[in-house]
Amino acid sequence: MVGPRTYRAIMDTMRGALITDLRHFLEERGCIAPTHGPARHLAEFLTKVVATVSHDLDEPVAPIRCRRRPGRKPCPGFLDAQFGADFEIVWECPECGDHGVITHWQNTFWDLM
Repeated sequence: MVGPRTYRAIMDTMRGALITDLRHFLEERGCIAPTHGPARHLAEFLTKVVATVSHDLDEPVAPIRCRRRPGRKPCPGFLDAQFGADFEIVWECPECGDHGVITHWQNTFWDLM
């Protein structure tokens, strides 16, 4: 059982996190399923993170601009992205704090390992 302080600390860390199973954005053949709109943009962002992180294992900072638009202006930040404990991809923007985890990316078109 997790105590109330530990639970609050966990929830504060995860607040606003985008926890993503990449398979949810892919069609049966493995291509991006959404054809337009916000879902398509999000899928393109996530696959770019996967391709960048799985391509260059020695570089901890993914050269990907943040997706957020605080105050309707593009965030100037670039993502910090790396592999987590179970080979999930953990990413965060140091400028605005946007962050998330991508799972089940292995064996997709964007897995460049």
